[in-house]
Amino acid sequence: MGPHQRLLQATPIEVGQILRGMPVAEGGNRLLTSATLAVGGGFDYIRQRLGLDSRRESIVPSHFDYQSQVILYVPPDLPDPRTPQFAAQAPTASSTCWKSRAGALSFLFTSYAQMNEIYDRLLGVLDFPMLKQGDARSPPLEESIRASGSARSSERTTT
Repeated sequence: MGPHQRLLQATPIEVGQILRGMPVAEGGNRLLTSATLAVGGGFDYIRQRLGLDSRRESIVPSHFDYQSQVILYVPPDLPDPRTPQFAAQAPTASSTCWKSRAGALSFLFTSYAQMNEIYDRLLGVLDFPMLKQGDARSPPLEESIRASGSARSSERTTT
């Protein structure tokens, strides 16, 4: 955008009334699944935001051992992710992480455009297989990671 252009984007903050007014809200079943629906061990927040009254809900524990299998790395001094400079600097800034990796890496994005740009920048630079969400040419992501030999098993046995 140029210096004299303006962008206005509107997103409803409270969608409960909108959803209640839609025909789909009149009975029937709804199944919501996500790794991020529960907040503080419950669904109060999402229920309130979506205007949901009746519910049957369940939190399924993850089989993933986050304590021993995850390192969260946020490179310091990166530009704002909304600027073009971010995509240019993020691959280099994250090199500390990918150079010392002991397994697979996962980069999280909120923008498909940014994901694609950074993927393209890293393609051919990294010495291990790169998989990208939405790439129809590859099999499902988890199968690809396991097949590449980059993933350690996250399966646990409980007694």
